[in-house]
Amino acid sequence: MAALVTTTYTSTVTDCSLRAATIGGESTIDVTRVISRNDGAAIVVDNEMSLMISEGHLPAIDLPYVSTPITGMTWEATARCRNVSLKQNGNKAVTASISYSTMWVQSPVGAATTVNLALPSSIEFMTRTRMTTVYRTGWTVAVSNTNASADIGGTNIAGGTQGITMSVPQIVMRMRFTNDSSDVPMSDAATNLANYAGRLNSSAFITDFGSGSGTSFPAGSVLCEGVSIQKTSHEYYDITFEFVADNWYHLEQVPTFDAKGQVKLDTSASAGPVEVKWKRMERGTANFNAIYSGITALKKFTETGWWT
Repeated sequence: MAALVTTTYTSTVTDCSLRAATIGGESTIDVTRVISRNDGAAIVVDNEMSLMISEGHLPAIDLPYVSTPITGMTWEATARCRNVSLKQNGNKAVTASISYSTMWVQSPVGAATTVNLALPSSIEFMTRTRMTTVYRTGWTVAVSNTNASADIGGTNIAGGTQGITMSVPQIVMRMRFTNDSSDVPMSDAATNLANYAGRLNSSAFITDFGSGSGTSFPAGSVLCEGVSIQKTSHEYYDITFEFVADNWYHLEQVPTFDAKGQVKLDTSASAGPVEVKWKRMERGTANFNAIYSGITALKKFTETGWWT
């Protein structure tokens, strides 16, 4: 390899080894460089490291492997210096061992003609139930993405103003994304949190759910309960979204009340509520698919699995 010659030093790369890791691991580049003084004087290792850095023979910690990506590079262009060690080689030269690493990998689900780099992301599912009071059975108006203004129909449950407690199935989804602060600063990510927290999905979500079968969670059925950002290592941080999908679109059966705050009862033998509607708290909406930033490969391996 060509020697680098500057005012004080001459150095040559004698070895370079790369190890590409799978998603979630760290890909590494290890470089060995031999450095000597141009004047033939002995190198004092503990006095000259900063000068070697300023003249470009050593990288500063966390500087990129290359300042300008070279044609053909993929994840290598995102690697940064993590460690530099110097070993005296006689008294006329030193051997520098330089280690670079990155969590970026080349996505296997990217387009064949496009290099897609990816950071780890994942989704976890778990089930739970929420308890709700039900006043009618056999309702004729089905639950939907509507804060209804019409009576739901069906048969009153005996008990006057009292309903019965039922459980509604829910699916909790926890989505994790690793971000690079040199690509998207943490402050920028934090300002976007209000776009999701406390909102319902405005369009179908997890559309690759079921291996692309077309099954998804319909608009209004998924609530974002919260978003968190946590620093992990080096320039990386994690964003975690907490979503809850509800079989009843987060709706409740709500009876109509009179001016005194009492449930209006009908005059039949059952003496149940005269009117019951599907209601839920008024919430804003957001397109949760925007978290993928339009990157099809990221959406695919997040929702269906890295190996597909």
